[in-house]
Amino acid sequence: MNNLKKLFLVGFVLISSSLLNPCQGTDSLKIALTLHQSSQFDKALPVFIDLSNKFKRQNDIINYALCQVKIADMIRNYGGVNVSIEMLNNTEKLLRVRIEKPTLTLAENFLSKAEAFYTASRFAEFKSAVLQSILIKRQGGLPEKYLAEDYTQLARYYLAHQNQRDSCYYWINKALRLAKSDRLMHLYLLPRIYNAIGYYYHPASVAYFLNDINKCCWMIIIS
Repeated sequence: MNNLKKLFLVGFVLISSSLLNPCQGTDSLKIALTLHQSSQFDKALPVFIDLSNKFKRQNDIINYALCQVKIADMIRNYGGVNVSIEMLNNTEKLLRVRIEKPTLTLAENFLSKAEAFYTASRFAEFKSAVLQSILIKRQGGLPEKYLAEDYTQLARYYLAHQNQRDSCYYWINKALRLAKSDRLMHLYLLPRIYNAIGYYYHPASVAYFLNDINKCCWMIIIS
């Protein structure tokens, strides 16, 4: 937990010393999400903390909850798995009480909770959280391509079970097909898919898989 304490200390020092760029509202949120996506947690955390406090004062439940989800995810990355799960449970309760219908933020909350369960090797709860995210997205009428990340998580679940590798192959194939259906998703999701499954694909498709990694990396370089 030492790294976690250091991370929060850096975040609060940056805020109190006004070293953050003076961005407001959604612009700041976009910056924070970009920093989080690129794993620049030391920079993302203080922005999320600041925005979380602002959104809470404004009673903006959706954006407040999103900030809490990202903060919890960073806590998990720095070893605070149990703290992360507790935060995400509280955020889920808040969203269910204050928001009438399930939202994408609630789905994001479940995916983040799934990551925490996976880190803690609590695989049954991991799978349950992923299925909850899928259910929410389907109820919201989202196109199936937006389920690619959820399907990747299902593949991770089956990858962790030695006797269910065929199921892993099925779900990762589905995730790859959906990710490749949209160029922006292709660039964003393919590296995440390959990373999530530890470069496992299928014994009969190793050559294709490695070639696809190379193509994906080249597209990212030239984009």
